[in-house]
Amino acid sequence: SGRWSSADEVSARSRCWFAAAREAVGGGHAIVAVVVASSPDGVALFAAATGLSLPVIALGADPRLWRTDPPIPAGTVLLIPPALAHLSAEAVRIGCRPLVLPDDPEDGGDAVTPLRADGIILLSSGSTGAPRAIFRPMQALVDGARARAQGSIKTSHSGLPCVATAASSCATHATAG
Repeated sequence: SGRWSSADEVSARSRCWFAAAREAVGGGHAIVAVVVASSPDGVALFAAATGLSLPVIALGADPRLWRTDPPIPAGTVLLIPPALAHLSAEAVRIGCRPLVLPDDPEDGGDAVTPLRADGIILLSSGSTGAPRAIFRPMQALVDGARARAQGSIKTSHSGLPCVATAASSCATHATAG
């Protein structure tokens, strides 16, 4: 969003957005998608979404990369931070239900316990066709982040932790589909 935010402000956004997401998702969804930007709002949204105990599809701010193979399931709730509200029309075009989160969230709401989701679904670059969904279990992300902080793991070109195998230097755990 280009603005500085205190930890209290990020926490307040996360609590508010968690409540809004929980209400929008309800009990009938098996997955949620989010548009994550590199900003304090991106941190708040990631914390809120991973607190839902659902797998999370993490999308970048370029909607051209949202057309995946296989496609994002129709009717998936797509959480959009207020600074990216203009992306809601593209969310509708791909069959998602956009939820643009409030710009000035009220302080309050339940505490958020991030990283409760089963995992994150990231998208490949699409260099060989449409972007492909790659599932990363949450514990693998946490373990990878811990190892990277300790300097004992390589990262991919995107900065995400890799799992080295004999066949490749950067393999995924499993693919979604």
